[in-house]
Amino acid sequence: MKSILMVADHLGANGTVTYIFTISKALKQMGYTIIVIGRPGVLGDNFKQENIPVYEVEIPNNFDKKSTEIQAKIEEIIHNHQIDLIHCHQVYSGILLLHMAQKHNIPYVYTLHGLYNRKDELLKILPKCNQIITVSQLVQEQLVQQYNLSSIFIPNGIDGDDYFYQSDITVRKNLHIPETGFVVFYASRLEFDKADICMRLLKSIAELRHPNLYALVAGEGFRTKQIHNMIKAMNRKRATPYVHLLGSQQDLRPFYYSVNAVVGTGRTAMEAICCEVPVIAAGAKGYSGIVTKENWEKMKYGHFADHQADQPIHQRNIKNDILQLMTYEKNLGMKDIRQALLKDFNIEKITKDLTSLYVNLLN
Repeated sequence: MKSILMVADHLGANGTVTYIFTISKALKQMGYTIIVIGRPGVLGDNFKQENIPVYEVEIPNNFDKKSTEIQAKIEEIIHNHQIDLIHCHQVYSGILLLHMAQKHNIPYVYTLHGLYNRKDELLKILPKCNQIITVSQLVQEQLVQQYNLSSIFIPNGIDGDDYFYQSDITVRKNLHIPETGFVVFYASRLEFDKADICMRLLKSIAELRHPNLYALVAGEGFRTKQIHNMIKAMNRKRATPYVHLLGSQQDLRPFYYSVNAVVGTGRTAMEAICCEVPVIAAGAKGYSGIVTKENWEKMKYGHFADHQADQPIHQRNIKNDILQLMTYEKNLGMKDIRQALLKDFNIEKITKDLTSLYVNLLN
């Protein structure tokens, strides 16, 4: 069976790497040999546990570093595993591996997880791909409008056997949060706009001054210290800590099982919905509010505010939506929303679409 090289800039805890992990597992079950490379990060262990070989390669974090040593290491991996196809997901590793693919005449696929990068960066890669994959219909449309490039739409996949409803109060016990407390969870890289969302959420919770409201924040990044200081100041105002900074987490499921609501976007929103946890969608493009059965199509189209949103992120909206969930959380119909999610983001269908794309390129 064919060997696929899956490539990330960094194997840290983020939605892109979780996506790579999900499709890698599914492709391996279908008989493909999957090899993964990227800078060391906490999710590297997940691949190893599934017996997927991981090579920790110090991928440069800009386009200027041209390390012949790194290139030689990647060439050795390509040669030793007789790689048939290279599949990239992020720009810095993407440009490095594009050169390798061209040099060795290996088919090259790039998944565009959103138009987050500068145009000049993406133009170094996208026009030269054998195939571009877009993870939302909106990004597929934007790619045509802004770059005049076509792509295949294959959404982010999720496995309902991995994420499901479960009630588990272990996390609450460990953090001394009462069973009756209403817990809001935020998980993301604590950098750039994702750190801004976290700060606004924390300010909203502080302004609500609700004695039964708690918050958990998972993630790390260059703004961790700023968020840590803010949480410290918030906790001084109560007899016991009510906001907890958890650091980077390999597996978010124990937290989904323990909380009442998740504020998130993209992959995090999908995982939470699959565990039947209410979601407030806030992402790179702004704020879309509570995910419901009625607004499902719109939420899916904008990838839960990561690719498109209704409005800017404002504390007033966050406060209103948290209060609404505290009152009506049980009436959202999360089982139905989960069904809609598994219909649209089913890992089996996504893997089938991926493998037929690979087969076309490899024949």
